[in-house]
Amino acid sequence: MTTDNPAPVDDLLAVPSPIPTPGSDPAPEQPRRVPLWRWTVGRLLTAGYLLAISGLLAVGVNSYVRIDTLLEARVPIERSHAVLSQISMLWQQIQDAERGQRGFLIGGDEQYLAPYSAAVLDLAETQTALGELTADDGYMRQLYEALGPVVADKLDELAQTIELRRSQGVDAAVELVSTGRGVRDMAAIEDILGNMRQHEQELLALNQQVVTDSGESTQELIALVTIGVGALAAIGAIWVTRKVTTPIRRVTEAARHVSRGDTAQRAAIGGPLELEQMAIAVNTSTEAMVVARDQAVAAGKAKAAFLATMSHEIRTPMNAVIGMTGLLLDTDLTVEQLELVRIVRDSGDALLAVINEILDYSKIEAGELELEDASFHITDVVDSALALVAVPAGDKELELIGYVDASCPPVLRGDVTRLRQIFLNLLGNAVKFTPRGEVAINVHAELLPGPDDKVLVRASVSDTGIGIPPEHIGRLFQSFSQVDASTTRRFGGTGLGLAISHRLAHAMGGDITVVSTPGIGSRFTVTAVLRVSPQTEQDREPGWTALTDKRALVVDDNDTNREVLRAQLADMGMRSTEVASGPEALALVRAGEVFDVALLDMLMPEMDGAELGAALRLLPDGERLPLMLLSSVTMPLTTEQRAMFEAVLTKPVRVSVLRTTLTRILGAIETTPESTKLPAPTPESGALRILVAEDNLVNQKVAQLMLTKLGYRADMVSNGREAVQAVRLRPYDVVLMDVRMPIMDGLEATQIIRGDLPEDRQPHIVAMTASVLVEDANACMAAGMDDYLAKPVRPTDLAAVLGKLTAQIPAARTEADPSATPPARPEMALDNRTAALHARLDELTGPNPSTEERDFMAHLLTSFAEKTGPALDALESALHAHDLNEVLTQSHTLKGSAANIGAPALADLLLSLEHQAREGTLPDPATALPPIRQELSLVIPAITGLVSTLTAKA
Repeated sequence: MTTDNPAPVDDLLAVPSPIPTPGSDPAPEQPRRVPLWRWTVGRLLTAGYLLAISGLLAVGVNSYVRIDTLLEARVPIERSHAVLSQISMLWQQIQDAERGQRGFLIGGDEQYLAPYSAAVLDLAETQTALGELTADDGYMRQLYEALGPVVADKLDELAQTIELRRSQGVDAAVELVSTGRGVRDMAAIEDILGNMRQHEQELLALNQQVVTDSGESTQELIALVTIGVGALAAIGAIWVTRKVTTPIRRVTEAARHVSRGDTAQRAAIGGPLELEQMAIAVNTSTEAMVVARDQAVAAGKAKAAFLATMSHEIRTPMNAVIGMTGLLLDTDLTVEQLELVRIVRDSGDALLAVINEILDYSKIEAGELELEDASFHITDVVDSALALVAVPAGDKELELIGYVDASCPPVLRGDVTRLRQIFLNLLGNAVKFTPRGEVAINVHAELLPGPDDKVLVRASVSDTGIGIPPEHIGRLFQSFSQVDASTTRRFGGTGLGLAISHRLAHAMGGDITVVSTPGIGSRFTVTAVLRVSPQTEQDREPGWTALTDKRALVVDDNDTNREVLRAQLADMGMRSTEVASGPEALALVRAGEVFDVALLDMLMPEMDGAELGAALRLLPDGERLPLMLLSSVTMPLTTEQRAMFEAVLTKPVRVSVLRTTLTRILGAIETTPESTKLPAPTPESGALRILVAEDNLVNQKVAQLMLTKLGYRADMVSNGREAVQAVRLRPYDVVLMDVRMPIMDGLEATQIIRGDLPEDRQPHIVAMTASVLVEDANACMAAGMDDYLAKPVRPTDLAAVLGKLTAQIPAARTEADPSATPPARPEMALDNRTAALHARLDELTGPNPSTEERDFMAHLLTSFAEKTGPALDALESALHAHDLNEVLTQSHTLKGSAANIGAPALADLLLSLEHQAREGTLPDPATALPPIRQELSLVIPAITGLVSTLTAKA
């Protein structure tokens, strides 16, 4: 077995050269040489440990020496204590001997001699011990030698008295005692022992002072050594720490700069070997990362450019495919051909939607997304988004609820298209993933600090759908990702919608967050920073006070709907009472509660809106109560049911439509009954010279038809500049001026007309706009307009305005004016079916639909026209086969579709057929189907015309 030769030490210490950058030629290996010995982190730490250990050893040795000295100084002290103890013991023993002798002399009993006998035996030992302890002290030795004879004489005296007492009696012993010999001996012994004690105490005090001084010096020395060693260790620790941490700090600071995007920052090379190598490695990695980042950015831009280019290249022929298939659908095709063309058209629409999403995504990825800055009404954005999801929501019988809080300014500035795109995506997802219940959008706003009038708009889209597991929420905003694969297969989609919406929200200074509980529902909250559009703050015009302090009865079983309607009515200046069922509403009316209008929901348990309306009409106080029905798009009404209501609005109800309808209904109540009728054309009516300024072709046609029905003829222009030029060339009595138009809007055109024309040529200018806000009305009046009509313009309202003006025109001018137009023929009435389709279009999208809304409605109408014929064939087959279930299914489906697009007469015929099927009786196909086919033959041309208008405008 062989092993590789170990590398030389110099090679091991060589610093590797930086790695070559991608795309560059690798440089030859030239390792940077370093000295054989230098500081490393290990050596620095070792030096620090050695310094600390040396200090500890110094402190330990010093302490050991000083403690040994203290122990030696205690020996004399202990000896002095022993001498003093022996002196005390000797004196005590002599006293015990004398006490025993006296007791025996007095009593004569031998037992009194016990102390004497014990003391005599111990005295010899005590004297010997005392002599040994004082042997090295000359003075004490002298005293000890003087003590011995005196003690011996005292003992002899005691022995003689004891013997005399035994042999001759007490008198002989007393005679010897009375000689004073014993007293002299005791005095001498006490004096000698006292001198010995005093001398030894002086020695003890001296030795104790020496020990005390030595202890204090030991403390001082240990403290000084400890402080010195500690200071030295601290200096060493600081030095070692700086040698290690300074290079680390430089490296981490460089890494922090790089993480913030400052790729020019590099780590300083220095310090211990390992840290120097780490700095070199960090710098090398940073350089490699910069190169890799640049390559990734370039690749991302190339990918985004490719996506954008390919999307545009595919979109161009795809538009041709969709356009041609649309034209092909208008030709005579067989059923099989119609189905094939429809499949091509639907596939093209689906592909175009995917391409649009990818194009948006590529713009965001490439950083080419530019946000618009224009004024818009936030309620219009919410209403249009709700309208576009109303059909799929109606198919599921979902409640769609929209509410804009009073905290949100009515007119904002920002990118309305992108904001609507976000709302529509969130609402579309909510409808898609909600099988039952409700979908609601609530918009609030708060003013941000600062001089720019910025507001943070917060819109919450909540649903009662399937919910999202917590572990999958993190994937929601990833591109091309959905919750899981099964969701993709079941619900479809590219997975880009939320990702695009999330990035759009970030671009507008906000974010999108989500809270969801599986099985209960989800709430997506989007925020965006917008600006408040300047508005006038003048008082409300007299014509706009019809709703103030009016009282409404709201009947709806949905708590959220009631709360939203209450807030909307309050914003209009109305008061409302809300109840959850028909019986509660009937109880209030029976109790004498007075209401100006009642808003009834169609779908309610126990008693629906139509049944409640019929019941109210039977009550004395409810017979003349104006009723409004809020119905789903899939709930058609019979002619009798429609006759009970002043208006039938489709949910979700646009705020502008609700306000306009309430204004029309409550304003009409205050006028005479005759004023509410559409006047018949009269010879005088044609005398008015009318100019209509409207950029929307559909609205031009609608205005032309209304005026024709009223007996007027008008000239049409498409913007404010053309209106100014027309008024300068020809005197007009009335100008119906749209407010929002390209090139020059209605407000600017009105100001120019008021400033340029003389007083005798000033026309009566009537504003026409989709907004019903007080601020817009005030702005129109401030610009010089004379009247205001809210879109959708009602024929009765238009007739009232023009009729008032007709009466003011001098007869002479009418007779002399060669331009006066003869009245139109009464039979030129607006086609009911086209009007119904337009009314439905206005309900879903408002009077000025966006491009997306027009595309949606065109697709909806085309789909109805394509599918209804085959569906009627299937219905006829089911009638011939007496298949009750199939007749129910086909009639119900066709009825909902007809009501959905705005064909109420066709829906009524199908509803009648459905009712017969539900009762178990099937009519004869020969009598039941011809009226339906006849009505369909009248609806299809109206649909074709409307689709042509929508697609031409798009």
